[in-house]
Amino acid sequence: MPEYPAMLAHSMKLSNDFTQIDLEDKQVVAIYSIIPLYKEELKINKKKGASALLERFDQYRVGEIVKIGRPNVCL
Repeated sequence: MPEYPAMLAHSMKLSNDFTQIDLEDKQVVAIYSIIPLYKEELKINKKKGASALLERFDQYRVGEIVKIGRPNVCL
């Protein structure tokens, strides 16, 4: 079975009003984004951490909406 690397991250665009659901029993459900990664991006994520990769996403204006053919931020 092929592997498809991805990372789980807080929304880069939406506010807490859209990414957090407060339940009646005081519990909170958090909504995250799944961002598909290139293998080079996965390596940076493992080596330097998610913050370093998210900074690169910001530099390249990569968002959480999946766009086929988006640039690889680690080339």
